[in-house]
Amino acid sequence: MTQAKLNLAAALVLFFASILMVFSTTNTQSVSKLPSITANTPSPTPTSITWQTYKNNQYGFEFQYPTYYQVKEKSGVFSITSTLPYPQGGGPDIVINPNNKETIKNFIKRFNDVFPSQKIVTNTKITISGITATKIVVTTEEGIEPAYIFFTKNTNNYQISFQSGYDVEEKILSTFKFTK
Repeated sequence: MTQAKLNLAAALVLFFASILMVFSTTNTQSVSKLPSITANTPSPTPTSITWQTYKNNQYGFEFQYPTYYQVKEKSGVFSITSTLPYPQGGGPDIVINPNNKETIKNFIKRFNDVFPSQKIVTNTKITISGITATKIVVTTEEGIEPAYIFFTKNTNNYQISFQSGYDVEEKILSTFKFTK
């Protein structure tokens, strides 16, 4: 091989090696600058976020929710879901079903039959927009505590389900009210 070809080969090797070094260094730096998300990363607090109001004229209710949530309706069932990535988000976070066909008694029986390893930890009376409701909180083997609220308004049997123990979801539910 001539000296010119060797020089060209050496120059190409150095050129590609330097490109490889630049890209590998750039990638390493950009990856290290990405925010890490861990299970301990807190969600925004209810006082530090911007809220908006959802109104439903058909069922006559409204509630406030953070701007980083979205409300969707499908077949008369409403889901309020965080748009944040996991673990802060996920979803749906809250489901409102104003056409629930199941009574509280049947729900408890079905729940005990279908999920014998899960236990109802609380069964309490609460007030939603001036209406007495029943709130049932269960526990799963994973330690998750889904909650279910049952009440009747204008011949509609409502069931609201959500993950209990989260400030934002509790705040959303605290703003739920009937407008007619």
